Amino acid sequence: MQTEPDRMKAPRGARRTRPRRSPRGAAAALVVVSVVVGLVLTVATLALISRARLARVYAVPLVELPEAAHALDEGRRLYTLYGCIDCHGARLEGRVLIEGGPLGRYVAPNLTRGAGGVAARIDDDALVARAVRHGVSPSGRSLRLMPSERYTHLADGDVAALVAYLRHAAPVDTSLPRTRVALGGRILHALGFLELDVARGVDHEAPRVDPGEPAATAAYGRYVAGLCTGCHGADLRGGAAAPHDGAGTEPAVAGNLTPHTDGLAGWRFDELERAVRRGVGRDGRSLDSGMPSERLELLTDTELWALWAYLQQLPPLPSARP
Repeated sequence: MQTEPDRMKAPRGARRTRPRRSPRGAAAALVVVSVVVGLVLTVATLALISRARLARVYAVPLVELPEAAHALDEGRRLYTLYGCIDCHGARLEGRVLIEGGPLGRYVAPNLTRGAGGVAARIDDDALVARAVRHGVSPSGRSLRLMPSERYTHLADGDVAALVAYLRHAAPVDTSLPRTRVALGGRILHALGFLELDVARGVDHEAPRVDPGEPAATAAYGRYVAGLCTGCHGADLRGGAAAPHDGAGTEPAVAGNLTPHTDGLAGWRFDELERAVRRGVGRDGRSLDSGMPSERLELLTDTELWALWAYLQQLPPLPSARP
């Protein structure tokens, strides 16, 4: 007697049929594979672009500096005034700037002759000057995160004083890790969100203007104003994001320094002096922490009067703030 399960069995020799795949499912799988392949190719391309940029060698000639062994105090002042101290430290010991995991690790090196310091390996002052002004390492490749575009205009005498101070600083022994650019950092670099090849953004052909002896003139004030352009822009109309301590939800925005109604129109010298040296605005309130008053208080009276004279004769331009 044939049971129910026996009747359900397929006859011998019969071909078993496989369930048909849905055309929609196949199409979806193809889309997923295409997206994955596209992403892999995009990431690989961006990584190669970043690698090629960072491997570029810049043929920037070396410039001999005047003797400045007598200017150590001035070099120390410039080291703080121009913000070198922010990254390299009060003792020039260096530090890890970014420990970013997938972005990589970015280190401001020890600048002394101590163990782990770069001064022990670089004896040519012209190489140091080129690194400061052009963001170019002794190998000819770009430095990482060095804001050399702010220092390109520096006069030979000021660079010589700065280098002399670096040479004579007390040695500090450190064991800092090396800078490492990870895949995430390369992607952001290639897309323009992380400026790693700083030498690419420097005008290496820009002529250096000799500012002459310090004087309370607009001509010398133009040179002093180089301190301000990093945040306030080349035309000093403001708008560029300024550094801040991260306490707020929005990045700081630099103000307009031209004599426009939304800038310094109507200001007096003593109000500018208070804003620069004490970080206090015209209304008596503290300026954003992005204003480096603790450094700018090192400006001499002559430099501050020169800056004032230069700002007063600028064309009144509307603010570039959003």
